[in-house]
Amino acid sequence: LHHMQPRLPVRIANTIMRWGKNFLAAVDPFRPTLHRVLHNERLWILTLLIIGALLRVPFIDHPQETVFDEPIYADFAILILQEHPIFDIHPPLARMFFATLVSYTDVHTASLSIITTPDFVPHDFQEFPYAFLRIVMAYIGTLLPLLIFGVARRLRVSTPWAGLAAFLVLIDPALIVYARAILPDTLLLVIEFLAIYMALWALQTERPLNRFLLGFLAAILLGFALSIKWIALSIAGIVGLFY
Repeated sequence: LHHMQPRLPVRIANTIMRWGKNFLAAVDPFRPTLHRVLHNERLWILTLLIIGALLRVPFIDHPQETVFDEPIYADFAILILQEHPIFDIHPPLARMFFATLVSYTDVHTASLSIITTPDFVPHDFQEFPYAFLRIVMAYIGTLLPLLIFGVARRLRVSTPWAGLAAFLVLIDPALIVYARAILPDTLLLVIEFLAIYMALWALQTERPLNRFLLGFLAAILLGFALSIKWIALSIAGIVGLFY
C-alpha cells in the first residue's frame, strides 16, 4: 500500500494545501497592511457602495423590453394614476411608490394603455418610463450590502467578516438582477434590513430617549415592509426575538 499512488482527490487536496502555504508565505510581509485595510470600516463602506453601483446601474435600459413581472407593476402604476379601481393580493405600498415615481416624469399617463394579460412575455418599453424606475431601484439596491455590513457589525461581527458577508450579497447574481428591475423585492429587503439595524441600535444604546426613537423608527419601517408584502411578518418576528 505504501508504494501505491495516492488517489486523485488526495493529490488535489495536497496541491491546494501546497498552493495555500505558498500564498500565505507570499503575503506574509504584507500582513500588517492587509490587517489595516480589512479592518477599515470606511474603506469597506466606500468599496461596497462603488462596486454595488457599478454592478447595478450601468446599461440599466438593457434589455429594452420588460422582464419578469415588470408589465404587471407598470399596469398598476398606470391604473393608479388614471384613478381606476384595482385589486391585488399584496399590500399596495410598492405599487403606490412606482406610481409616484411615474408622476414625477413628463409621461402623459392618461394616454397610456395597460397590458391586460400578465403573460410574462417581454413587451417593448413604449412610453412607460421603465428605465427611470429601474435606475431608482438600482440605486436603492446599492444600499442592501451596506445594510448587511451594518447589521453584522451591530451583531458584534468583526469588520473583515462583516465585509465578507456584505460582499457576498453585493455580487449575488439574483440580487443584482432584482435590483435592476421594477420589482418590489429589493425595496422590501432594504426596508427590512434597515428596520433590523435600527432595532439593534435601539437595544444597544443607553439613553432612554434614543432607545425609544430608534425603536419607534424600527416599528415604522416594519410597517412599511408589511405594507409591501405579507412575508415581512417574518422580519417582525425576528425583531421581536431581539427584544
